[in-house]
Amino acid sequence: MCEEWRAEGRDKERRSRERRCEWDGDEGGGGGHEGTQIRALGVKQRAEKHKIKEEGLGQKGGFRARGISAAVAKASGVGVKTSAIPSAGNAAAALTAYGSRAKMEIHVFMPHDTPAMMMREATVYDATLHLVDGLTNQAGQQLRESAENWFDVSTLKEPYRAEGKKTMGLELAEQFDWALPDAIIYPTGGGTGIVGMWKAFDELEQIGWIDSQRPRMISVQAEGCAPIVRAFDSGADHATLWQDAQTIAPGIRVPAAIADYLMLQIIRRSEEHTSELQSLVNIVCRLLLEQKTPPPPPPSLDY
Repeated sequence: MCEEWRAEGRDKERRSRERRCEWDGDEGGGGGHEGTQIRALGVKQRAEKHKIKEEGLGQKGGFRARGISAAVAKASGVGVKTSAIPSAGNAAAALTAYGSRAKMEIHVFMPHDTPAMMMREATVYDATLHLVDGLTNQAGQQLRESAENWFDVSTLKEPYRAEGKKTMGLELAEQFDWALPDAIIYPTGGGTGIVGMWKAFDELEQIGWIDSQRPRMISVQAEGCAPIVRAFDSGADHATLWQDAQTIAPGIRVPAAIADYLMLQIIRRSEEHTSELQSLVNIVCRLLLEQKTPPPPPPSLDY
């Protein structure tokens, strides 16, 4: 591919940033924010360009809006009228917001101990909230048992959530001047972000915008709910159900992920491209996981 074509393509990608995930004229899935350099931690760990990409700055307070906006846009385009999702919080908020705009009927299945704020956020858009005794896997099971002709927007039950998550990978490549970072440390629940970013990197290489170098993909999970970490350490191809999952971070309290085998393949493949970064990984993981006590159940809500 000639350099002129590549430069033109990069310019187009830059101009398209604010139009990504647009739907019907309004900005949809958020994103586009730069990574914040963490100088003190970077100096301590000899990582001068250590950055945090704060997904909480996006619309609906999290990266799940990236995937949900794409899924809702496509579903609405093919005539879907009712959608449903099992969720521990942010995914439900995103689906109810975008689904409401699409004039869809929305059903949300949540564990009964999901933080009250997230329950309220789901219902403010007139979604029907179903509280479930158990975790997200039980919520998904109850959804499937209850559904008649509902469109299931569960993680990787349809392809467009992963397509929306690709924007994280596209932004990283763009913000690193069409190279990639040495490592991506990713707090992991269902895993669509890891799958989406890796797919984005492969597609960018195919069109000649990046080379074959890949970052080391590092999955971080809470000690009280770490099925992917356990499977990786044991050499397993699939992650077995994590019993009695507990963490104060509801978004990563996912005891079983449908994308387990894909995440494990990607994490292991990424190790072939990268050098040892364990010192940096250890300090970041400790910061993420230092609070281990689960929160008390939310107050009773009348729905």
